[in-house]
Parts: sequence; structure tokens; C-alpha cells
Amino acid sequence: MCSASAGIDVSKDSSLELCSVSKSFKTNSGVVAIVENFSCMFKKGLISALMGPSGIGKSTLLRLAAGIETPERGSVLYEGKNVTGTTSVQRMLIPQELGLFDWLTVRANITLADHSIGKKAVLGECDELIEQLGLSGVEQMYPPQLSGGMKQRVALARALYVKPQLLLMDEPYSSVDSLTKRKLYQMLFELKEKYEVTVLLVTHDVHEAAVLADEVILVGDKRPLREAERKVSPLIGEYGKRADFYYDDKEGFKQSIDVSLRV
Repeated sequence: MCSASAGIDVSKDSSLELCSVSKSFKTNSGVVAIVENFSCMFKKGLISALMGPSGIGKSTLLRLAAGIETPERGSVLYEGKNVTGTTSVQRMLIPQELGLFDWLTVRANITLADHSIGKKAVLGECDELIEQLGLSGVEQMYPPQLSGGMKQRVALARALYVKPQLLLMDEPYSSVDSLTKRKLYQMLFELKEKYEVTVLLVTHDVHEAAVLADEVILVGDKRPLREAERKVSPLIGEYGKRADFYYDDKEGFKQSIDVSLRV
């Protein structure tokens, strides 16, 4: 039972709660159940990593959380309020394909909300993000002219431009090299602290989960998804304050994830 349905106020501790959600899709061979009676709470102020086999339904969970998909049954709660099937700039999704518009410049991509949702532009706001994310000098370039790492930064800048409280990231670093990943990891820590956002990301990289996440949510290896296992990092809440990713107990935490995933 979800805490809200039990009459418990979770708004102070919970950013997002999936309450007994079920979702299926129609295919040529019939209806495929992806998620069934799945419940999970994601805590406010943390970086939570969602892990499981490819194609198991993790992206579907993110889309349900963002309101892009609507569950057939169950509900999605955001800070204690029912937001099932509704989208909001408070819950921003960065999809695997990033969703950048090739015909718009970097600056135009970042400030898209000025036109799409009527966000009131604040002088210097976009320039500050461009500088913080290392995009100075490429503002007038177009996405096809950028590397994978630069595109990722543009997508992150666009998401942060609307000042979300919950950032949903679907395999955000899968297309960038290891050196660029390290820079982007540090950038995420710093931006999380500056903009006070809660982060939920999907990853298949066990090392990445051990490095980035305050907690790792392990979903099952069979469809439909019905349950999840939570693993809390030994350094929960401290990542934003330190630049050393290779902390003492990382290997032990990583090994515990490996065992749970049967790696």
C-alpha cells in the first residue's frame, strides 16, 4: 500500500511515489504488460539510480513519473499530490535520444520554454547556464555540429532552465566517453546542489550507479515489473560535497549491486 493511501503525509520526505501502477502496450502479437501493480518511493533531495536488464520497463517508469504515459491502474504522487497522467515543468525528463531540435541553435534549444510554455525570460539566466555547463562559444551552433557530451550538456541546460524540482534522466551518459563522463558526473553533483533538484536516472552501468547514486533501485529481471529492491549507499547525501568519486567503500557497494543483479 502506498503511504498516501494509508493516510501518511510523505511530502516532506518523498519527491515521487509510484503507487500500484500498471502499464501495458499493444503490439502486433497482442497486449504486452510492462509494469503490473508496481510501487516505489523516491526520496527528496537524493540521486536515485534505477537499474535492471535492458527492455524490462525502466524507461516506462520514467515516462509514467513524467506524466508522458498514463497508467491503466494505480497513481503517481508528486510531493503527496496526485499527478497521474499530467506533465509539469517541475518534473523534467531528459530522454535517451535527448530530444534536441536540430534546426535550433544551442541557445534556442535551451530557451525553448520561453515559447513552448510561455516562461518569462530572465536576463542573464541562459548565459549563466551556458557558462556553468561549459557551452560558452557554441551558443550559435546546432546539435548536429556537437559531440555527444556537448549535446548532453545542452539537454541538461534546457531541463534546468525551467527550474525543475525533479530531474528524470534516461541513460544520460551512455553515448559519451569515460573522461567526459567524469566531468559530467561532477557537473551533475554541483548543479544538483545549486538548483536543489532531486534526480532519478536510469543506467546500466554498475560503476556509474555506485559513483553517482545515493541509492540504487533494482527492478526485477522479468516482465511485467512488480517489485524493486532498494540499496542505500554508505555515503548517502555526501556526494555533492566531494569530488573524489573513488571513495573507500565504492567497491563493496558495487559488489552488492553486482550480486543483486546476478552479474
